[in-house]
Amino acid sequence: MQNFDLDSLRQVLENPTPVGIVTHVSPDGDAFGSMLAMTLALRARGRTVLPICADELTPNFGYLPLYSDIQRYAPPHIQNFIVVDAADIRRIGEANNHIQGKPDLNIDHHVSNTRFANLNLVNAEASATAEYLYDLFVALGWEVTSEMAECLLTGIVTDTLGFRTPSTTPHTLQVVQKLTETGASLQAMIDLSMNRRSFQAIRLWGQVLSKAHMEDGLVWSTVTDTDRSKSGYSALGDADVINVMSTVRDADVVVLFVEKPNREVKISWRSLTGLDVSSLAQEFGGGGHVAAAGANLYGVTLRHTQDKVLNRTRQALREFLRNAR
Repeated sequence: MQNFDLDSLRQVLENPTPVGIVTHVSPDGDAFGSMLAMTLALRARGRTVLPICADELTPNFGYLPLYSDIQRYAPPHIQNFIVVDAADIRRIGEANNHIQGKPDLNIDHHVSNTRFANLNLVNAEASATAEYLYDLFVALGWEVTSEMAECLLTGIVTDTLGFRTPSTTPHTLQVVQKLTETGASLQAMIDLSMNRRSFQAIRLWGQVLSKAHMEDGLVWSTVTDTDRSKSGYSALGDADVINVMSTVRDADVVVLFVEKPNREVKISWRSLTGLDVSSLAQEFGGGGHVAAAGANLYGVTLRHTQDKVLNRTRQALREFLRNAR
């Protein structure tokens, strides 16, 4: 684990004032798991803590402890904020409207992190923010309970796609072993986070996959309002269909566009052969990892966004493949 000022971290975490734990919009398992693990840890130390995500929640991770405590907005009495699993302040969406100045602390593992908080702890070598959080808890001498372990396991399992990404290291597996020793079930976390979804989500997959395109190693599709209406899928995410698309054998890069209300479009990239899609995402105001990244555009149409992003992705992929030869 990288060096950091443990005293400064203690000062932020042991501040007795109420605190909001904020994560990014379009939240995934690492976002929820890291946010709720930190919430549990600070509440165990007597601090008033509110987990905050400005996006609409889905039931996918409803099995996690304190999931029902998550709020979309921070009440006025919350003046201190810790941001987890977000590489850029813009990724927390409208939650940023409640933060005066900078957040107190940012804990993250994305290589594209912009160091936007007063104290930034970023470990790009960690497979997930949840893995890094475990290391921080150990360094602080804090007990990791079985409930905290369930949250952290969910973060690690989902961000590594079940330990299938190159970011999975021997240290990752050592952390997982320690987490299971608390009594948390790795098998249950894998099943609940990766294998269980609603019937409506499967119907949405059908809508999206039936119109997928493939061209010179680039695979893409869209999730529209109409797709959600036809499938009965009420959430605003992609129901994890991006990872289904990423199983295409001859794909180099996968891109998914998700239409959201008020002229917002979410873009997700997955790189399967080495192209750094975090750099692409940063060009569109987002960020992420070399192999998985995303961005949200506002005040745009789906068609305009699709044309612009696909053209830039094609160009980047051609350059990458040419240099790789």
